[in-house]
Amino acid sequence: MSDSSSDDEEDDDDPLSRMANRIDDKGEEEGEDDGGDEDPLNSDDDQSDDEDLDTLFDSTNIIVCQFEKVSI
Repeated sequence: MSDSSSDDEEDDDDPLSRMANRIDDKGEEEGEDDGGDEDPLNSDDDQSDDEDLDTLFDSTNIIVCQFEKVSI
């Protein structure tokens, strides 16, 4: 029979486990305060509806393949 408490002690001595536990603890604390810096939807930075819809959706037949521009 093995003593289960000795297995727990081995996990505590593992530096990777300790680092992972610290990262998990830090992530939980930081995750609680998200969303305070973002602008709300329908804010002043949205595009206006006054734009001409023809120019808004005007496009040509262009295909971009990786980093090369190919015109049809």
